[in-house]
Order: sequence, then structure tokens, then C-alpha cells
Amino acid sequence: MKEEYYLTIDASVQSSLDLFEVWTDTIYLGFSGITCWDAFDELMRECFEYRDICVCVTHADLSGIDGQDLHIYNSILSEIASEHTEKLRIRLAD
Repeated sequence: MKEEYYLTIDASVQSSLDLFEVWTDTIYLGFSGITCWDAFDELMRECFEYRDICVCVTHADLSGIDGQDLHIYNSILSEIASEHTEKLRIRLAD
């Protein structure tokens, strides 16, 4: 049975740690104490590789995330989305 999750990244997200928390609390990556991008990347890739999952993430407001973290975040999601087009949907809020 396919797992389906919907999450929204909004102005309350002010750091990479906040991003990690939104993702881990929503799709249960198996480890909620992520503190670095490498761990986030690895757990996300494993999640989309091995789980029957569909995640729709809405980016409502990314203004609280600094430039370098935002670049890393977008790179990770873009790579995963291109590898798992049926499992990860990214949309911008209207």
C-alpha cells in the first residue's frame, strides 16, 4: 500500500534544522535528530529508493532559509525528483 504525505514549507522554517524536522516529522525518515545535510541526503535517498511512497511538498515561503542552505536543499530535492518522478512532487504555492 502506497504511503502518501503532504507537507508545506512556510515562513516558520528558519534554518536547515527546521527543514530536517518538517521532513522527518512528516514522512518518518527513521531518525529525527538529523543535524547535517549529508545525513538528510542519505536518509531521503533511502526513503525514496526503498519505500512505496508519494510525497507532495509545497514551498509556500522559503525566505527564512539562508542562501547556501537553500541551494543545498534545492539540489537534493531536484536530484531525488529527477530519479523518482512518480514519488516526489514539488510545487510552489500560488
